[in-house]
Amino acid sequence: MSFRELTYSMLLLISPLALATQVTSGNVNPKIINGISTELNQIPWQVSLGQYSYCGGTIIAPQWVLTAAHCVVYKDGTVDSKVDIVAHAVDFTSSKNAKKYVGDHIVVHPEYNRNTHSNDIALIKLSDKNEFSINTWIKLLSKEEQSLMESQFVNEWVENQTRKANLLVSGWGGTDPTKPKESGTTFLQHTLLSGVPFEQCIALWNSLDSGSVGSFDKMIHVVCATSPEPELATDSCFGDSGGPLVWRNQNNTNDKDLGLRLAGVVSFGHKCGTRIPGVYTKVSDYIEWVESILGTSLDELSGSTFTHDPFKDDYSHAMNHSAVQPDYKEHFSRGSSGGSTSLSSLLLLTGFMFSRKKTKK
Repeated sequence: MSFRELTYSMLLLISPLALATQVTSGNVNPKIINGISTELNQIPWQVSLGQYSYCGGTIIAPQWVLTAAHCVVYKDGTVDSKVDIVAHAVDFTSSKNAKKYVGDHIVVHPEYNRNTHSNDIALIKLSDKNEFSINTWIKLLSKEEQSLMESQFVNEWVENQTRKANLLVSGWGGTDPTKPKESGTTFLQHTLLSGVPFEQCIALWNSLDSGSVGSFDKMIHVVCATSPEPELATDSCFGDSGGPLVWRNQNNTNDKDLGLRLAGVVSFGHKCGTRIPGVYTKVSDYIEWVESILGTSLDELSGSTFTHDPFKDDYSHAMNHSAVQPDYKEHFSRGSSGGSTSLSSLLLLTGFMFSRKKTKK
């Protein structure tokens, strides 16, 4: 166990989260923010980095996990030498079905910038010849499908009223927007989000500082997502970093993988549960890089057979935390003391962008 994991496990024992170990599966409060609990094999591509999930990740090949670069890079720029990976862990209070692996080959995108979160993507390979179970890896969204998805975002987007949910996010992160760092969960949660057209995403982020135009529009390799209900705080949060943002290709719902595609990697956001969209690394822009590291075309991988479509789950019993107000004057970096910054400094300081990692390196 790494020092980071040991520290978090000690905090777990003395935090309100420890109380969750006394809750039976039949009496579990929905988590993420306004999410629902996940049952075994409903989201088989999801993994935890660390025994208690300081970050998430996605299985994309028999030996490979895709995650966020900021989950494996320290403040001084050094990269983790190895990472504990847990698959099939829907409930951290029980290790009955969990499978533990070690990833000892970690590749961070060469142009990753931890100050701006640009190119926030990394790959982790399992040690030796270990492989994940079959029917766990998910297909990456292609360039062609990216265009379809973005068109859907434009066609289905409406301001300040209920819009269609067309994305899925999952993780063990914070569940209460008013106390995001203290409300993690031992139960894997998932919820639906709405994709935000990029121009609207720029406008919403720029609204945080009326005194400057800002440079968010330079963050082109991202996908933006927000709550389908503007008045609700539905969102990813602390601890969800590196996890999957999934889109369903309506043209392929009858395929064995149900048309489910990995569209994004949880990267950063402004606080948790505000009307400012969460930001996810756009996977389709990195397919060539991924294939160069894997040494093979992703099309050559045998596809998974998924038996559950989480887009069809009943979310009516999810919590209904209300959206919280953004900070228009001060923006605090997640896991640090932070400080105030203007939007014009967006790409220079991390204070404006809150990484969605549970513990900060």
